[in-house]
Amino acid sequence: MILTVKILRGVQLIASFVTLALALVLLIYIAILDASLPEQFHEPPRKWIVPCLMLVAPPLLLALASYLQTRRRQSWAIALVFVSGILQCHFR
Repeated sequence: MILTVKILRGVQLIASFVTLALALVLLIYIAILDASLPEQFHEPPRKWIVPCLMLVAPPLLLALASYLQTRRRQSWAIALVFVSGILQCHFR
């Protein structure tokens, strides 16, 4: 039973950081595509802030919450998971 919990905690931590890495890779891919467009289609940098937050904030909160839950044993970090889910639903 203890071994199962340790394995699940490791899977939770790895999965949350993989989710964050995928969001960052997607953000970089979008930035590269935008840079390849002609100059007339470029958006000002201030218009990038909201899409960056939409894409990166929920996985970042999820990774932070998973770290706090698995490594620091902070049970209150589940609130960050709920906030991350609410943000993800709000941004859809």
